[in-house]
Amino acid sequence: GVEKPFTEVIKANIGDAHAMGQKPITFIRQVLAICTFPNLLCDHTVPEDAKTRAQKLLDGCGGKSL
Repeated sequence: GVEKPFTEVIKANIGDAHAMGQKPITFIRQVLAICTFPNLLCDHTVPEDAKTRAQKLLDGCGGKSL
C-alpha cells in the first residue's frame, strides 16, 4: 500500500477514551452525580470542590434540581 506519514494507528471508533490513555473526568462525573442525587451533598466521601460546583448549578435551577 501507500506509505503513510505516521507509524501507528489508534482505535478511535471504540468510544473508550480511557483505553486510549485519557485520564478519567472524575470532577465532572462527581458534579453530575451530585446534581442528579443531591443527597450526595451530605456525603463526606465526595470532595468539597465538587459539592460547591454542584450546589452553584442547583441554585441556578428553578426547582433546585435538574
